[in-house]
Amino acid sequence: MALTKVSYSLITGAVVNVKDFGATGDGTTNDTVAVQAAIDSLAATGGTVFFPTGEYRLARNIGTNDRWGVKVVNSNITLAGAGNSSKLRRFNTDISTYALAYPIVFVGTPDSDVAAATENVTVRDLQFIGENVQHAIGGSVIHDFRNAIEARNTKNLVVQNNLFTSVDSAVIYYQKPVEIDYVNSATYNTTKNYNAKFINNSCIAVAHAVAGRNVIHAVVWSGVDFCDVSGNYFEWCDDCVAVEGTYTLPTQIETDTWTSSIGAVKRCGRGWKFNDNNVYNSSEHAVYASGIDVDICDNYFYTDSPVVCYQVIVKIRSRNVQITGNVFANYAFAISITVPSFEVNVVGNTIYAPEGIASQAAVAVIAVDSDGLENYYPSRPWFNTVDSMRDISVRGNSVQFPPQAASSGLYQIAFRIYTSATSTVFPLFEQENISFCDNSVQDYKIGVYVINQLVRNIDISGNNFNGKSFNETGFSGATTLNTYATLVIYDTSTNVGQRIKFNNNSVRGTEYLFSTYTGIGTAVQTPAIATGNKLDYIKTYKSADMGAPSLLQFNGNQGLYFLDRSGWFPGGLNNSLNDGTNSNTALKSMIYYTGSNVIFYKDDAGGTITLG
Repeated sequence: MALTKVSYSLITGAVVNVKDFGATGDGTTNDTVAVQAAIDSLAATGGTVFFPTGEYRLARNIGTNDRWGVKVVNSNITLAGAGNSSKLRRFNTDISTYALAYPIVFVGTPDSDVAAATENVTVRDLQFIGENVQHAIGGSVIHDFRNAIEARNTKNLVVQNNLFTSVDSAVIYYQKPVEIDYVNSATYNTTKNYNAKFINNSCIAVAHAVAGRNVIHAVVWSGVDFCDVSGNYFEWCDDCVAVEGTYTLPTQIETDTWTSSIGAVKRCGRGWKFNDNNVYNSSEHAVYASGIDVDICDNYFYTDSPVVCYQVIVKIRSRNVQITGNVFANYAFAISITVPSFEVNVVGNTIYAPEGIASQAAVAVIAVDSDGLENYYPSRPWFNTVDSMRDISVRGNSVQFPPQAASSGLYQIAFRIYTSATSTVFPLFEQENISFCDNSVQDYKIGVYVINQLVRNIDISGNNFNGKSFNETGFSGATTLNTYATLVIYDTSTNVGQRIKFNNNSVRGTEYLFSTYTGIGTAVQTPAIATGNKLDYIKTYKSADMGAPSLLQFNGNQGLYFLDRSGWFPGGLNNSLNDGTNSNTALKSMIYYTGSNVIFYKDDAGGTITLG
């Protein structure tokens, strides 16, 4: 929560008190003129505008393509309160339309690339009270002025230790190049923001029972380069941070302009950080990042309402991304890496998934999704390259599902790869170099699910797949297993298996090692190579609907209680897999060199075939 008292030691330079300019802070009087006069009095010198305990009502002012309660246009200004007891609220509480809405505080300068930026402004130790009025267009980040703070053409804006309650559409909106004024149907703005910090604030929206109902995007950061959102608490905010920037390549600089409806404008949206935040009940995407150079690290995401808060929590459409050290508790769909993402590392996260429910069918806790990639580019004129998604690594994560029996259907999936069925722009592949390695997956129903085949080079290696609990005593074909398969390939994805490596994994307790889901894809291929795996308590190597492995494809694996080993020869060599029914040494599919001949054991009893 926000601080309850001001840190007076942080106040430096000239200090003015808004009450000395006639502000009352009584919660009913229009204090706009007095507060604006206090701010303007520091125009030449800079300094701190102090708000003593009270509730200050600020009325709407209207300019060209903007509106505000009070405006900070000069640099080196701090707005400081005494903590939660210093409150700012609109005087005009009806903000139900675009024409009536306005931010409480506007920081910035006119709409011009040649105007000097407003620099070194701090807003801290205040409470901003919203009206709990959101825009009506679900899922969209609309510039509707229902914001507590708005920033245009700023540098080094710090928003720290504030409390935002009854949040409207946004807590802070960083205007980007190219905005739409919905009142005048005008497109405007050529400026952007730099080096913003949103630190140690609390943003509390009203609880709701419908996913995305509020359409609250607390921090709208598309219009800022280098934005640090850290140490904050977000409650019932649909999105904590959102939306899209316009860089497309790591080598681009902001003056590599793109052409918009108002001409050539700067690129924006890089250097975003969302670290050490606490997120409670996000009902859309806690993080929606479509930018470049993005870090999402060491956050705690928690919900006690998984039916409402079921949408993907971290949704990435970005390049050069680090998603590390986060904890996700009770969210079914934790991370989605979707079109068009590149160079993404998902490392060292801990995910506690909920029980499977109807709204979460076919959902995976971590997903790479390129379905519809070719349709993403045309509507975004800033893309000067059209490229497939690649170099995505999911490594060293812990995924824990509930230990009880899984529901029927496609539930409790750890990792999913999903491409378009066909593509005219990407006829061979939409994704390449996708790895799921060194992860721990507990109590899953499906470990990895691959849908369609516009992908190449999938590496599933070094993972620990531990299925749901079962009765080990007398393990047989009659034993009930609630883990379906470690690798499931969609029924019509016939050739994708030849692009998969399944090496050095530990698998324990599953109905199938590899399978399709419905059992109708008779031509579906198994992984191109599956070697060095530890395979225990597995009923069958493959579902009957999958093709047998080719020579040397399945080899060097070992394990106990691997029941069905039929149809391997000549598909696998040098495996040591005991079916658990006798005390033999599990010779089947082992090879041995006698000094003069190579011997292949065709059964556990010692029956051999001499090879060449």
